[in-house]
Amino acid sequence: MKFQILGTMQMISILYQWTTVSSVVYPPSNQPYTAIHDGNFQADYILRVTSKIIATDCTTRLSTLVNGTLPGPALRFKEGQKVWIRVYNDMDEANLTIHWHGLTQRMAPFSDGTPMASQWPIPPYHHFDYEFQLQLGDAGTYFYHSHVGFQANTAYGALIVDEADGNPPYHYDDERTIAFQDVYYETDDRIEFNIQNPNNLIWPGNPKNVAVNGKSRAMNETYARPGPGCEMGVIDVAAGGVYRLRFIGATSYSQVFVAFEDHLNLVLIEVDGKYIMPHVVDHLEISSGQRYSVILFAKTQAELAGRNRFWMQFEIRSADSDDVRGYGILHYNTSAGPVDTFTLPAEKVLTLPNESYADGWLEDQLQPLKPDPSNPFIRLQEVTRRVYINVQAIDAKTMTGGDTEFYFQNGAPWYEKPEPFIPDVPKEPYLVSLYRNRTNYFPDYQRAVQGNGLDNVTKTFPAKVGEVLEIVWYLVGGSRFGDVYPHAWHAHGDHYYDCGTGLGTYDPVVNEAKLLARHGRIITRDTSNLYRPDPSTVAPEPGKVFTWRAMRVRVQNPGVWMIHCHLLLHMLMGMQTVWVFGELKDLTPLPAHLVEGYLTYGGSAYGNASYAPRVLHYWH
Repeated sequence: MKFQILGTMQMISILYQWTTVSSVVYPPSNQPYTAIHDGNFQADYILRVTSKIIATDCTTRLSTLVNGTLPGPALRFKEGQKVWIRVYNDMDEANLTIHWHGLTQRMAPFSDGTPMASQWPIPPYHHFDYEFQLQLGDAGTYFYHSHVGFQANTAYGALIVDEADGNPPYHYDDERTIAFQDVYYETDDRIEFNIQNPNNLIWPGNPKNVAVNGKSRAMNETYARPGPGCEMGVIDVAAGGVYRLRFIGATSYSQVFVAFEDHLNLVLIEVDGKYIMPHVVDHLEISSGQRYSVILFAKTQAELAGRNRFWMQFEIRSADSDDVRGYGILHYNTSAGPVDTFTLPAEKVLTLPNESYADGWLEDQLQPLKPDPSNPFIRLQEVTRRVYINVQAIDAKTMTGGDTEFYFQNGAPWYEKPEPFIPDVPKEPYLVSLYRNRTNYFPDYQRAVQGNGLDNVTKTFPAKVGEVLEIVWYLVGGSRFGDVYPHAWHAHGDHYYDCGTGLGTYDPVVNEAKLLARHGRIITRDTSNLYRPDPSTVAPEPGKVFTWRAMRVRVQNPGVWMIHCHLLLHMLMGMQTVWVFGELKDLTPLPAHLVEGYLTYGGSAYGNASYAPRVLHYWH
């Protein structure tokens, strides 16, 4: 089924065919083995991560970069492709991992890039080889980023998966990628220290601006001066063309609202790596971790009437009061000469919507293009266990004596670096502990069931293969001020069915009626918003449940998977959960001699200048 989208002003009129797609699971063609990746080994891509002073937004900053650029290089694959990516940590002191955001690392157990969950981080001056097996149905927009500290603020890049046959279901002439990134002037280390300071939390607030593909030009007059890094991002198009714009929310804190001047009929076709039925929108609302594709119809030469540029306006929507507005340029290649990327508009160009609250954005309107027969929509009666998770800012004075807050999920925060005031957290990655037969770190399922999903000893949420979970996130008023903030919850591992949001507490029967009214045509996602209520109508109240977000997932891929807020500031404050899918035998199917190099920090699976790594081959 392929759609030809015809024109800018035409509404989409399509005979909807509710057809199925094949879903193939690729077993390894050979038994897993290890191999020395010496000089004869050739990776498909090589990423080198360094610390470097860069200029952006008319100022300079020491930043973490991939291959020396901002963003890092775009990676492109095809469905069904087997891939090796070598990642070098060329930093002097910092650890590193890379996470492949939105892709399920099926049976590549140490390659999800989550430090202290699925793997040890890559030590300084070491490298690590990540293995992929992309599958049919993976075609879409993703990105990669560091998963250590605040490094993902700049250490990221686009990751695109094309159809195996080269034929996407929508027609377009060309495509452009637009990545949004928050611009902070403080360094990663300073922000991380300030946000995790047990004595005095220093909140960095909204960024100074939002960069478009690494380019940033602030509205703030203090920084509006010529110099390096003082340029707006440019999206080049040709008159009369049809373009797929791939938007990536690589922000650290912001939800970005964006629209194009005089180009308001955008056709939304993809959400978080999955195609959807075409839906006309006039703007996008992109939270950290989310991805969208839209079709943009470029104006014809006659429609341009001699004009060659239009504004892309974006604005931050957040619970902080100092919201930010910025601009990029939609540029038509109709004449020679340089593009003025310095001069900002004299006045506001567009009026974008206000912040979306508990009713969300397009919550009940999006439908998948085709269902997945291997993972059909989960009906309420199929749910075998419901887990309620209270997300709450906790005054930490009782733990540290300092003036600070942390985020708790059902009474427990989680950090990649264990802190003194949470001594129960293991000092090594959970998956490593399980392979090292440290059974005291394997979660107790019954203890978790009695603890509303959380095993409070291992600080994990266990589930058995075959379970069907409904996970309900509750936004709870903070213990000190009753404050609530929006959060972008991202799930590693499988995509989940996004089953809605609302005010107050969750009513499964009422919500199921709403889902059935949509005939079960519910999209799957990997990043969804837990919205806050409209503060003009709801007063803060400590301990009160304000809003909810529901997800449903079939537990079918064993592994140690994170579900966490993708706002880096909130992650650093403890807003992360670790899920252990499967019994011990499911999680440790490989014999010890194949994985021993992954079980120690800087082990033999992590190469350096003095030795080549011994690497597990699962798919190759």
